[in-house]
Amino acid sequence: MKKRAWILALCILLVLSGNVHAANKAKAASKGKCGKKATYTIKKKTMVIKGKGKMTKPAGGKKVVKKVVIRKGITSVGNKAFKGFLRLKNVSLPNGLTDIGKEAFADTGLKKIVIPGKITVIRENTFKDCDDLTSVSIPGSVTTIGRAAFINCIRMSSLKIPSGVRSIEAEAFRYTGLKTVTLPTGLNTISESLFDSCYKLKSVTIPSSVKTIGKEAFMESGLASVTIPEGVQTIGDYAFSYCYKLKSVSIPSTLTRAGADIFDESDNLINIYYNGTQERWNNLHINIPDDAVVHCKQ
Repeated sequence: MKKRAWILALCILLVLSGNVHAANKAKAASKGKCGKKATYTIKKKTMVIKGKGKMTKPAGGKKVVKKVVIRKGITSVGNKAFKGFLRLKNVSLPNGLTDIGKEAFADTGLKKIVIPGKITVIRENTFKDCDDLTSVSIPGSVTTIGRAAFINCIRMSSLKIPSGVRSIEAEAFRYTGLKTVTLPTGLNTISESLFDSCYKLKSVTIPSSVKTIGKEAFMESGLASVTIPEGVQTIGDYAFSYCYKLKSVSIPSTLTRAGADIFDESDNLINIYYNGTQERWNNLHINIPDDAVVHCKQ
């Protein structure tokens, strides 16, 4: 009997010890350092980050934090800082922030984001796989949108791209829910797979500054018509392939090279309006659907 009582007491002691250890661990995870001069605290599912300079990935909060507030003094958010914070819905960034690292908010539950006015580059994969992201405010200071920056943001249906943006890298908007897009004047290249698999994309405005449309740029998009402006010289392979809703395309006389099967499987394309002569069109050697008719202007 005494032996059983002793064993029971030992078990209770072990359980209590484990609970204390877990409590201490949780308490430790609720605050800590996230940079040389940066600290974080978690209270009521809100993480507050204070200090100076660059912050790195916090040690705790990944499974519980719903809101992040970064205070004035923090100037940089590190690579992958909040990657995988699936419950994170809201972020407040300070005006003095100058850099947001690669994948900083990838695979989070963010619904909206206001990017501060001193940011010049939205880096690679910054908002990748943010399925719930619907509202993004990009400041006029941004000049570059990095590779796959918004890839798989399937609920992002609209986005205003500032006029100062000069470079949008490959796959930046791939698999997004964008419906209409106006590309900024000054953009020279529509990069590879930029709008690939944007099934809801109905219209795009391409500025006359564009010289190159990259490989698979609009593949499997929902475009019904597109006007490619004078000035475009190159269209990459499969740029408008598998666009099942595409019925009308205008092609400039400045085009000198068209890649392989740019309209492959876009079988509903009926009218192609070419701004050059029949002879020049023939020299482009563009494969078109069987039922498509080419209308040469000259």
